[in-house]
Amino acid sequence: MSKKPGKAVAGYTEEKDYRCLENLQRSFMDICLVYCGYEQNEPGRVFDNLPRENYVLHFVKSGKGIFRISDNDYELGAGDAFFIPPGVHCAYKSDDLDPWVYTWVGFAGMKAETYVRNAGFSLEKPVGHIAQSEEIYALVNQILDCRNMDFSSELRRDAYLMLIFSILIRNYESVSFAEGINRHGDDPDYVIKALDFIEHHYERNIRIGELAAFLGVSRSHFSATFKKCVGCSIQEYIVSLRMSKAAGLLRDTAMPVYAVANAVGYSDQLAFSKIFKQKFDVSPLAYRRNEQNLLILKQKGDFKDSFL
Repeated sequence: MSKKPGKAVAGYTEEKDYRCLENLQRSFMDICLVYCGYEQNEPGRVFDNLPRENYVLHFVKSGKGIFRISDNDYELGAGDAFFIPPGVHCAYKSDDLDPWVYTWVGFAGMKAETYVRNAGFSLEKPVGHIAQSEEIYALVNQILDCRNMDFSSELRRDAYLMLIFSILIRNYESVSFAEGINRHGDDPDYVIKALDFIEHHYERNIRIGELAAFLGVSRSHFSATFKKCVGCSIQEYIVSLRMSKAAGLLRDTAMPVYAVANAVGYSDQLAFSKIFKQKFDVSPLAYRRNEQNLLILKQKGDFKDSFL
C-alpha cells in the first residue's frame, strides 16, 4: 500500500444528492478503506472512469444504468453491484428517465483481491445482485458519519468495510450453494498455512524454498499458486506485512526507528528506511509526525486532490 506524497488531507463533501469521504490514510495490512460515497445521479450522466490504483465496488440503491467494462455492457438496477479492478478502464451511464442512485467503496490492501474474489467479483464477473443490499447502504452511511481523523475512527471505518464484505461473501456463498458452485476449489490449504506461518514469523528470514518444502509442494508451484490466490508474490507479501507492522509501531509506540526496524526483521536501519519510504512515500520519522486532517467541502469537485 502506498501513500502519495503531499496527501495528508482527507476530504468530506456533502450536498443534497452527494456525500463523499475520500483520500483516507491507509495503514491496515489486509484491507483498508480509501474512499466511499453516495450519489443521486442526474439523468443520462456519463462517468468515463480512468484506471485507478484501488479496487472499487458500487451498489445501486434505486434507478437504472449501464456499466461498460472489457467491451461488455451490463444493464443494472436496484440491488445490483458492479466491480472496478485497479488499472482497468470502464464507463457507466445513468438512465435518461430513471437515473440511478448508488453508493460506493474504494479500498486497497494486500488481501483486497482475495476479499473481492471470495465475494464473487472479478474482471470476468464484474457484476452481481446483492440480496442484503439495504444493509450495505446503511453501513456506507455509517462510514460517512464516522469522519474524524483519529485512530479510533479509522478502525471503525475499516470495521464497517469488513462488515460489508461479510455480507457480500455470505451472499455469494448462498448463491454458490444454490447453483452448486465449488467456491473453494482454487484455495489450497497450503496457501492458508503459509499465510498463517508468515503472520507469526514475518520478522525472520523466511526462505521460500524451505517454506515450500515444509508445506510439501514444489517451490515453483507454491510461488505460482500463492500469487494467484493472494494477488502478489510471497516476497512482496512479506515486505508489505513488515511495513504495515512497522507503520503501526511508529504510530502507536515511542520505539526509536532502529528498534522498529529490528522488530520487523531489518538489522540495517538504512535499508529499512529505504523500503519504508518506497511503500509510504515518506520516511519513518515523517510518517510518525504525520497526522491527517479533514477538509470539509460544500460541493462535488471542490476537493482538489480528488481522483473520483
